[in-house]
Amino acid sequence: MVKSAKRVLMLTGTLTNGKSTSIKELLWRTDPKSLLDAGFTHQSGLIEWASRFGKLEKVVQVDEGDEGVITRRKKTGAQVKEAPGIAPQLTAQFLLHKSGFIELKDLGLPLVELKEIPVFLDMDPDHAANYSRFHNNLFDTCARISRVSGAAGVWSKFNPATINYGDRPDLGARVAFESDFVSAPKLYEAGQQLHAKERWLIDIVKKELSEKRRCTIFNNYTGNYGMNERLYEILTDNGIRCKILNESNTDLRQERLAELEADEIPVIITNMKLVEVGLDMMYWPTIIYYQLNYEVSTVRQSSRRAWRIGQDRECRVYYPIYNGTQQMKQFIHIMNGRGHALMVEGRLDSSELAQYSRDSQSALASDLASCFATSDVAQSWTSLAAKDLGDIEMVEEGKFKDVLSDRMRALGDETLRLCGVVDIAAFRAAKELRQVQSVPANVPDETVVVEEQADSSLFDFDFQSFGIEKAFPGTNIVKPEKPEIHYDPEIVVAITKYKKQRGKKEPAEDQLCWNF
Repeated sequence: MVKSAKRVLMLTGTLTNGKSTSIKELLWRTDPKSLLDAGFTHQSGLIEWASRFGKLEKVVQVDEGDEGVITRRKKTGAQVKEAPGIAPQLTAQFLLHKSGFIELKDLGLPLVELKEIPVFLDMDPDHAANYSRFHNNLFDTCARISRVSGAAGVWSKFNPATINYGDRPDLGARVAFESDFVSAPKLYEAGQQLHAKERWLIDIVKKELSEKRRCTIFNNYTGNYGMNERLYEILTDNGIRCKILNESNTDLRQERLAELEADEIPVIITNMKLVEVGLDMMYWPTIIYYQLNYEVSTVRQSSRRAWRIGQDRECRVYYPIYNGTQQMKQFIHIMNGRGHALMVEGRLDSSELAQYSRDSQSALASDLASCFATSDVAQSWTSLAAKDLGDIEMVEEGKFKDVLSDRMRALGDETLRLCGVVDIAAFRAAKELRQVQSVPANVPDETVVVEEQADSSLFDFDFQSFGIEKAFPGTNIVKPEKPEIHYDPEIVVAITKYKKQRGKKEPAEDQLCWNF
């Protein structure tokens, strides 16, 4: 497509996710010459790119031993991976001369207030003790296996297990390795009781509904861990009407949302990946991230589903996080990536980035000591959220409709001025007069006036003579007789061999077209 066009205009809502490699493939497919000039080829990998324009992370295990010549220690290297971070050179070399960052504020329209609210929760004592034991045992086991075998893949089990033992302690936990396993007991009578985060969820949903504010609850682990079904169960048991949105067909997802709105469903539960782009969810102005996702762009995009042009209710986004757990580590990781993404977009100065980054704690899997929030984490998130909103004018809910009405009228006046209208007041008065005169006199309200047309048309003008005789009386238009033309359809699709592919629509056979 790019090669076939003289000029290309690409639009995106989220340019990067805070990592340098998130822009690499887009640049390679749209402007490969600039990458070739910089010394990259189609064989250049992500690590090579991140080493120049991003940030790499390598954890080195240091053990006491006799192998060292002087230090008497043994160092074991781990797999190198990319961490959130984008060098200013990437922005300057590849983006600044070809990018335009257009914000909502550029439309000149205000938006209703948006509030992002982190909520740090403490586990119940028994839950906290079992979680701490499980977290530490699993961390030590993964570190030992990774150090001995050099396989970094063992860490892939760490995050889901620790995060979900916080949110689903009723299921217990068991992580198996080739020669070992780590487990944790089932708590809360296998789900008959509620843990602290579930109790908070029910309270906050009831509070929002008491203010006539409908809610969307986002989960991440909706497969084997059954997060959607668990929340549906506890909300229903507490008298809260809710539904699960799990429509896998992207074409039908908006229709499904429209059905839920028509049924006046006050609470919907879904995976944030299903609604991260392209959907309006203004009917539900409150969003609750019961679980987060490590993809920064997914969190940023899904958090804006309700806060859009046309929304007149204050929007609230809640982030309930268990303090002292891997959930807090995930939250800090997202804040770090969000800061780097905002720096690329020009909404955050590089000198300000340090206050939102926790580079010393950027590893995805961490020991328990680094999973506790310092006193400034919540304030840093709130401040970063304000940077994400840029200079967008926000108005409180009670005044929003009046302010928006005045602003729309001002934009209309500016449009008329740009179109050459000098006396805007006279123009509006004349328009109102025409509207009054167009209403038929002495016609009962229930009477419907229908104008019969001799020849129905999709157009508002005489397509034969283009209305010239009406504009210039006396004009004689000679209308040529229409030649009799007959078009024969041609069969353009005849399927001889086709293998059904999952997720792909079958081509329609015997389609017809006309050769004009």
